[in-house]
Amino acid sequence: RQKITMSFYPASAFQRGHVFASKNLAEAQRSSIRLYRRALKSAPTMVRTYRLPYDVQEIRRRIRYDFECHSHVTDPALVDLLVIKGENNLEEVEQNWATKAHVLHYLIDLEEKEERARLASQTSEEAKMLSEFLDQTPGGIEDFQRFA
Repeated sequence: RQKITMSFYPASAFQRGHVFASKNLAEAQRSSIRLYRRALKSAPTMVRTYRLPYDVQEIRRRIRYDFECHSHVTDPALVDLLVIKGENNLEEVEQNWATKAHVLHYLIDLEEKEERARLASQTSEEAKMLSEFLDQTPGGIEDFQRFA
C-alpha cells in the first residue's frame, strides 16, 4: 500500500525557496518582509476577486496591523512559524480556497477590536470627566450620593 502524507507547507513556498528553519533573526525577518510585501501586492486582487466592501487601503491597513501586532517577536523559530501560517492564509486567498465569509471575518475582526478600543477609551474619558466634575463640586461625591 502507498502511504499518503500531507504537507503543512504551501507548495508555492517551496517554489519561492522559502527557508523554514532560519539560522538567525535577520533571516527570519527577511522572510517575514517578503511575505508582507507579497500580501500587500495581493490586496487589489483580493478586493476584486472576493468583491469586498472595502477598498485596497483598508485591506493593506489590516495586513499592516497584523504584522505590527507580531513585531515584538524575536525568536527566529516563532517568526518562521508565523510566516508559514501567513503563507498558508495568503495562498488560500490567492487560490480562492478561502470563501468570502472567511475573508470578511478576518477583516471584521479588526473592526470589532478597534470599536472595543474606542469604546474603552470613551468610557475612560467619561469616567475621568465625571471624576473631575465630582472633585470640583463643593460637597464632592458624598453630596452626589446623598441626592442620587
